[in-house]
Amino acid sequence: TLIPGGPRQRPENACIACQAKTARHFAAWNMPYRWLGRWLNEDDFSTAAEWVASLAPSTYAEAHWRGLPLGEWVLSSVHTHLRRNVLDFADPHVSDTYASYLNSALLAALALSRVYDREKPDAQIIMNGRMGILRVALELAKERGIRTLCEERAFVLERTMLYDGVTCMDTAYLAGLWKSWRHVPLTPSEIEE
Repeated sequence: TLIPGGPRQRPENACIACQAKTARHFAAWNMPYRWLGRWLNEDDFSTAAEWVASLAPSTYAEAHWRGLPLGEWVLSSVHTHLRRNVLDFADPHVSDTYASYLNSALLAALALSRVYDREKPDAQIIMNGRMGILRVALELAKERGIRTLCEERAFVLERTMLYDGVTCMDTAYLAGLWKSWRHVPLTPSEIEE
């Protein structure tokens, strides 16, 4: 059931369709997996929906749940999803989308907290670390001292970049490269390449 003011429901088969596609990939890669949802219970869904319903859309970006700045952590996802630089919270499409991301972030925070506390991993690898649930995974792991490597496509084809404990949007490594190489000119062959 929907809680008034909470996020809209996804199609009934959305999770099954996504899980089927993901399961095919993992099977092809011969990689074991477990669904994050196994660490959630029925009450978690009402908790998340009620929390989101208690928020005014104008406060979504600053929304905190038990000290976790979930509103901030999903902001990049909402901008990317909507392809908008400026978010108008009076627009129902914007507020519904943000509400859905907040709901998912809280569910992820609940499940990941249980996974990390039970499994006690030393490290994890995630994609980019800036999008919704992945940002939640990065930040919760940081709190617990779990090393996180964030993978992102590289600027050079057939390469990958790994960010250690930061999102793929972090520019500290570029500043370091510039500091080390700013006085070293490119050779003519490097310029041509």
